[in-house]
Amino acid sequence: MAVQRWFVLGTGPFALEVYDWAFDAIGEGAASTFGGFLGEPNGAAPQTLALPAYDERDMDFTVKDRGFNAISDPATKEKVCPVLLERGVEFEQLVHPTATVRAASLGQGTIICPGTVIGSQAEIGHFVTINYQCGIGHEVKVGDFCNIAPGVQIGGRTSIGRGTGIGLSASIIDNVKVGEGVSINAGAVVISRIRNGKKVSGNPARKTELF
Repeated sequence: MAVQRWFVLGTGPFALEVYDWAFDAIGEGAASTFGGFLGEPNGAAPQTLALPAYDERDMDFTVKDRGFNAISDPATKEKVCPVLLERGVEFEQLVHPTATVRAASLGQGTIICPGTVIGSQAEIGHFVTINYQCGIGHEVKVGDFCNIAPGVQIGGRTSIGRGTGIGLSASIIDNVKVGEGVSINAGAVVISRIRNGKKVSGNPARKTELF
């Protein structure tokens, strides 16, 4: 029987946590083994755990290799993840056991962290990171490659465009449309539409160039 390898994409502090959750989910034994972290070899995760790390550009993958995404930055995910998919890595969803997920769909490579609640009929795209203690309302749509930081609250029937980043403890009220590539600063309160590529902060959230 062929041994499946699994990798964690990323070598920063978040990769430490993703490694632990993935190990708990799939373990290691005769049929599965940890292949290493992909990214900066001197990153926090491989240095702390004394486990191997490799530059993903130098690796040879097989169609059975499995990946868990531990990169949060939307632009980096959008650059790296499709390349690894083409090279044969199959990215897994990772939903922490303490999360409550009622979503209608959950994309490949998406990470749902501890304590998060996702409401019914939500649609979560590919390679989305939803961090600790977030609340995602019913029928929310989150596009591919988004990053949602800890403590974010998103009201029902809101849509979040591809590649958007939402900072710590930000809030978005019901029925708001957030465009693609938007940056929402920590603590912002979004009460109206945000167009593509805008950066906003404050309460109520307004355009800013401060971060």
